[in-house]
Amino acid sequence: MTLVLASTSYQARQKAACLVSRFPDAVILGSDTLINLDGRLIGKPSSPNGARAILQRLRGRTHDVITAVCLLSGRGTARRAPTVFEWVETAHVTMRDFTETELDAYLATGDSLDKAGAYSIQGAGRDLVASLDGDYLAVVGLPLKAVAEGLAKLGCPVVVDVDRLYRERNFLNWRTFGP
Repeated sequence: MTLVLASTSYQARQKAACLVSRFPDAVILGSDTLINLDGRLIGKPSSPNGARAILQRLRGRTHDVITAVCLLSGRGTARRAPTVFEWVETAHVTMRDFTETELDAYLATGDSLDKAGAYSIQGAGRDLVASLDGDYLAVVGLPLKAVAEGLAKLGCPVVVDVDRLYRERNFLNWRTFGP
């Protein structure tokens, strides 16, 4: 699991770091999501056949979704090391024992090709999921509680009531999962 966390954190940091020098007054957010199934990392599929293979491996099983967030702030100077906030969130997702017909229908949506694990819990991939234990938004790919905490630590006020968003869960199909 340590390798998964390090890999995901590294990717999130690299995504943010590549923009800090271009936007020295901004707070830059990088995020990355990987799937851990029995100690093996799964990212985005490279083809429709790759998506099929990933989803067949996940079918009827529980896996970890690891999402890392990195906020970097240069605060206006390239001579100073950026201020950093990093967070890693892990959620456990159990897939249904879906049929090949259900898999074919999902793959036909094209939604699987740009998602870690080849599914989008916030879209049609929700129908492949039996249960979720953890932060729904981390599975979507951006744990907003962590982002809000990081922004506050970097001196950026968060004007949205993130706690309310998590309480109400009135976003995409979040409510289809139990409290």
